[in-house]
Amino acid sequence: MSQIETVFEYNGEKFEFDVRDADDAEKFEDAINDLSEAEKSAPKDGKASTQIRITCRAIKQFFDTCLGNGAGEKICGEKDNVAPHYDAYEKFIELVRLQRNDILATKNTFAKYSNRSQRRNAEKQKK
Repeated sequence: MSQIETVFEYNGEKFEFDVRDADDAEKFEDAINDLSEAEKSAPKDGKASTQIRITCRAIKQFFDTCLGNGAGEKICGEKDNVAPHYDAYEKFIELVRLQRNDILATKNTFAKYSNRSQRRNAEKQKK
């Protein structure tokens, strides 16, 4: 595999995370499911301040699930301000996207040479 970053750094904090690892992948899947459920169960009307708090808590919980208890507050801060929460979430998702792309690239390379016939054909084409 290529050298894709496995450290998520934000707000002066560093966290090891690699979605190519089964345990981290499972944490990510659980966190995404929890985030989706929080969004579904949030009231659709009401005060904007309530919506902001619900969103911020859900994103902090997402980070706690992926990176460990307390990670959400370390990354997003104590205040319920959606701007840093969304920014941190976006940067984390970008890290995960790069790691997943690496999985696909590796899988394609492996599949290309995984059987004898394909290896022979690849060798013939090199000549």
